[in-house]
Amino acid sequence: MTDLYTALISNDNALLNEVLADAGVTLGEDDATIRSVCEDVNTLTFNRITDYFALTKFQRDTLLRVCSRFLRFKIDNAELLDSALRSYGINGVSMSFDDAAVKRIGGVIVPGDVYALLRQTGLTCLRI
Repeated sequence: MTDLYTALISNDNALLNEVLADAGVTLGEDDATIRSVCEDVNTLTFNRITDYFALTKFQRDTLLRVCSRFLRFKIDNAELLDSALRSYGINGVSMSFDDAAVKRIGGVIVPGDVYALLRQTGLTCLRI
């Protein structure tokens, strides 16, 4: 059995290098964020990715795209995602996440387009 994180860091790093290249990140830059992305994807898929290599090619390819986009999002927005603030305002200027662009699902903040891509795998359906 090979979970998503193990699949990414093993296999001579071929999968991980593909994800990192798509995200524009170099190897060893932020292993904790890579693990966090995999854990969040597992949360969003109800921990169904127990054997990555048993998934269909379409599901594996889609998961790689999801991971690379999600990784880029987490790196670009690390300060905002780690903050305990829900919104911020000072002198009439306020800031918050766009509810249409960013979703909160099961405690995971994920870009809407990344979640839509993940839904194509069929792994996010609660009824399976």
